[in-house]
Amino acid sequence: MRTKDLRFWISMSVLATTATYCLFSNTGSQFVDELPWLYFVAWLAIVFSVVGNRIPAANVFKPSSLLLLYVSTFFLFGALSYRFDLVFDTADRHSLYAFKDLGYITAYILSGFMILLAVWRVQYTKGNVRSECGAGSLPERKPTGRRRFKGVLLSVSILFLCTALKLFELSPGFLDPAAPFVVAALYLSSYSYREFPEVRIAVYALLTVVLASVFYDDRRLVAFLLFTLFFMEYSNRSGVTLSPGVLWKGVGVIVGFVALVVGMSIVRGVGGFGVDSLFSALANVTDYFRMENSLAMLFHNLEFAPTFFHTYDAVQYCIESGHYLYGETIVKVLFLLVPREAFEIKPDSMVHLYTSTLYPDYRYVGGSWVPNIFAEAYWNFGYVAGLAYLAALLWILDLIYLRQYSRLSSPSCIEGVLFLSCYYYLVFLFRGSGIDLFMYYCALSYFTCLVYRIFGEASRLGRRVRWQ
Repeated sequence: MRTKDLRFWISMSVLATTATYCLFSNTGSQFVDELPWLYFVAWLAIVFSVVGNRIPAANVFKPSSLLLLYVSTFFLFGALSYRFDLVFDTADRHSLYAFKDLGYITAYILSGFMILLAVWRVQYTKGNVRSECGAGSLPERKPTGRRRFKGVLLSVSILFLCTALKLFELSPGFLDPAAPFVVAALYLSSYSYREFPEVRIAVYALLTVVLASVFYDDRRLVAFLLFTLFFMEYSNRSGVTLSPGVLWKGVGVIVGFVALVVGMSIVRGVGGFGVDSLFSALANVTDYFRMENSLAMLFHNLEFAPTFFHTYDAVQYCIESGHYLYGETIVKVLFLLVPREAFEIKPDSMVHLYTSTLYPDYRYVGGSWVPNIFAEAYWNFGYVAGLAYLAALLWILDLIYLRQYSRLSSPSCIEGVLFLSCYYYLVFLFRGSGIDLFMYYCALSYFTCLVYRIFGEASRLGRRVRWQ
């Protein structure tokens, strides 16, 4: 048996054993205290199977493995937050201990990990992402200086325009200025990666800080940008090796990201520091961590505790009520362009249905809680059919990823940016925002890329990324 097959079957056996244990375990405080260990074991099993120096990095970044790593990591830290009382909302902590089906819900999630790991493995066995991409088959053509200048100038113009729309609240209702802003930031990042690699890290840092300064009320944008830049940097590696250099870079990125998240929270008024800019807020980061419950607030801002609790809460409610949506939140994407005024029975989103059902007062004032994609699958189809839906969805996303990955090595910078923009919103989908919003932001990214074509970026910018 090959090493990769052996790693896969060991991981599957560990996940199956853990899921079986959860299914027959008692609920209550003792089981809640065991959850960090259970999710740590599940996380190790997933990493052991999908990450390795003989597995091309592009396969590690496939949607199926991305979902596995994202959910297992968030649930690990979410479980730790409840185990060590790092929960900002104490009502949630008491509610979790009162759930009657904690073991059943945990078994459902771990079963989902097994199925998604199988999807990842079958796709990987059928075709290596590199062979699907056909690296080296695209022609290479150097751009003219004028065309190169046009793309950079257009990106800077879009950044300034989106900043003005955000700061002065001039954006029309159908346009989120964050979407074209992200496309422009990815274009400049990709351009520096291709043409000026010696300064690319400085460009990444500058664009990330600018994004955090303008959209300080949405920390997810910063997290997704950093992850997408990490994907662009490392997805063409022949394997994933955690060398000391990579680890130090990872630690640096995490520390910088945490500082930005804390700074963005301070700008929003957390802690009462009375600052109105990100740069002033960053000077108060150390004071923030001296505050009482600062770590609980950080876990809340990073969405570890909320994502963990509201996923469990949503599934628990569905088990008790026996009410399923039968695909209502899934087909909502078909009515994306239809205004509710013209079609009153237009399907609602999972976020709206969950929050308005369980927390109507909070929804009334405009608030929302977001259960992740596992909870949405359960609300629509239940245990078995919900897992089948996840498997089918991730199978399709993996196939699209395999077919489109070659855009990253295209001589056309904007081709790669379009792919990166859609990849950027994958975690947006996985965290529970819905297929409709995922498609909405992908469409905004596509139309922004069309603007680049109209204004002359054309189809051949920059030298092709060399495969390692």
